[in-house]
Amino acid sequence: MTKKRIVQNGSCSNNADASPIRGVLFDVDGTLYYQAPVRIAVVSLLLIQHVFTPGRLPRLLQIVSKYRKAQESLRKDAVHDPWNAQLMRTALSTGASPSEVLHVVQEWFETKPLPMISVFRRRGLIEVLQSMRQDGLVVGVFSDYPAAKKLEALGVSHLVATIVSASDPGVYGFKPVTNGFAVAAEKMGLRPEQIIYIGDRPEVDGLGAKEAGMQTAILRSLFGRNKDSAFPTIRSLREILSIIEGSLRGVGGARSSQHIPLEEEQL
Repeated sequence: MTKKRIVQNGSCSNNADASPIRGVLFDVDGTLYYQAPVRIAVVSLLLIQHVFTPGRLPRLLQIVSKYRKAQESLRKDAVHDPWNAQLMRTALSTGASPSEVLHVVQEWFETKPLPMISVFRRRGLIEVLQSMRQDGLVVGVFSDYPAAKKLEALGVSHLVATIVSASDPGVYGFKPVTNGFAVAAEKMGLRPEQIIYIGDRPEVDGLGAKEAGMQTAILRSLFGRNKDSAFPTIRSLREILSIIEGSLRGVGGARSSQHIPLEEEQL
């Protein structure tokens, strides 16, 4: 039976010998912003835009659905170019050309969601990242999808020092394949055990980070569907500061920035 670990008294691990945290690595989709309402908004926009061309709609919805499924099917394998593999697998399963799939992906996965992402940004995101930077922590993101434009939309690109995605050289796969975590750690200039990875999917983010040697915590989703994670679970981004404070206190360190009270996250 797997013992569930929870965040308690500033700790995120059952291991009393956990290294002090010097860097924080984030997932993006579902972690820095609520993904579910963004997806609902994007699908609603897709329906509205094709109200006068309904014949095109089933094709678009099929490509969107198959593209997401293709990524999930590729998660367990190391792939030299995971993004291209996802693209080609989607084209094969839908009968669409790779260029058609690429056009749909660029429009409905990379461009259309950007204005909506800032609306559903996690509460306290900017303040928490500012606090981390002020404390000298290295802040980075590792996402399966390209993240730079999303960070700009969230208004936090200036607070993130390292950006890694599955399409970067040396990553060779979607999470939980561990290569990307190792690439991120090297770019951050830290050992994996000095980094805590924050994500929203235990079987993807938690597992990959753990196998890469990082500390990890799972941020509860909007509807709490991941609350039964076997990994440490936190309710809001602000709780990360308590975790970091606890890890530094264990070696005589202390946070210098103003304490931000913990609270249940709300939209």
